[in-house]
Amino acid sequence: MLSFLKKYFLRKVVTDEDTYLIVGAIRGPDSTNDSLKYIFTARIRWLAGINGEIPFTLRGTSKVSLLDIALATEKVSECDQHYLAHVGHALDKMLKLGLISKREYDFLENLRYGLVKLISCMEFEQTEGMNIIRETIEKYSEFIE
Repeated sequence: MLSFLKKYFLRKVVTDEDTYLIVGAIRGPDSTNDSLKYIFTARIRWLAGINGEIPFTLRGTSKVSLLDIALATEKVSECDQHYLAHVGHALDKMLKLGLISKREYDFLENLRYGLVKLISCMEFEQTEGMNIIRETIEKYSEFIE
């Protein structure tokens, strides 16, 4: 019920569809997967212009820790699916609005998609997800620290 109320009030306050889709990802995951929050939420907040005036976790650099990626793959669960959908919408809108470079978008979107595949109960999808994440790390190594 609380989630429904949050969404209802957010819809009333944010009427622009692009902004609404970005704000959905700024809120962060409902799960305790802090690595998702650092990889996606903190970066989206920074790119959307939230600065240190608000006590949010921010990531001002495009670099992501390999450890955070490993922890995200280990902890990702079905309850993260909804949040990862919000991240996908937010990244699409941020690219459209010129708030993120195409290369960083591709990096984050591939990580997101690989994590979504890991949530599946189908073994071949999980294998595909791990392969996507491995290939993303190799292809976009400039974003890994």
